[in-house]
Amino acid sequence: MEDLFQATSETVHLAVPDGREVLYLEKVSGHRQAPSRVAGRMPMHCTATGKVLLAFGPRNLVEEVLASPLERRTPHTVNAPGVLLSELARAKANGSAVEYEQTRVGYASVAIPLTGATGLTTGALSITAPTFRADVDKYAGLLAMVSHRITKTISAMRSSAGVP
Repeated sequence: MEDLFQATSETVHLAVPDGREVLYLEKVSGHRQAPSRVAGRMPMHCTATGKVLLAFGPRNLVEEVLASPLERRTPHTVNAPGVLLSELARAKANGSAVEYEQTRVGYASVAIPLTGATGLTTGALSITAPTFRADVDKYAGLLAMVSHRITKTISAMRSSAGVP
């Protein structure tokens, strides 16, 4: 996370699912902070971390989120189930989720899924920046590199432990 922060000078989040919300376990940021906090929670449907957890997580979680009202946090928040499903399909195809001003006006985020030793998505890693300087393509590329490093490390740990 610190490497991502050093490369971007933007806020980096580590989040896990908690019911229909994301729970931020860690945050690395400088003086210019994104509007979030460690141990803070946000709805899944409007955050990049939440969208990637939905796109790569269990189908029943998507159904649970869609069964409840999709709260509008900003004028840009997706609150129509069909639009959210389209965004999740795009995230699945791209390997990352993006949100522009859906959580807070003036901010954009990009997130990738993190998988555990079992191959199941257990968390999400994101970069959040003010929209006027957010370089979504660059952030997605950096996150993809980190994802590959994490996967390689987990595979090596499994191999050395004799786990197939």
